[in-house]
Amino acid sequence: MDSLGGVKVKQCVEVTDKEAARLLKKFLNSQNRGHGDEESHTLAVQQEVETQLQLILSHLQSTGSSSSS
Repeated sequence: MDSLGGVKVKQCVEVTDKEAARLLKKFLNSQNRGHGDEESHTLAVQQEVETQLQLILSHLQSTGSSSSS
């Protein structure tokens, strides 16, 4: 198991920006939008993570489209 930015990961696979954007978009779309009884702190953290992932997705899509031209 490797460590990536302080997070233990089982496997790292190099992908193109376009593929990374597709996978990230798929992940974001698959997240359950109904949070039910979760604590407000947990919800706030999830929203912050989603915001950061959306920024990463925007960056990947912009670099992916410019590198494929």
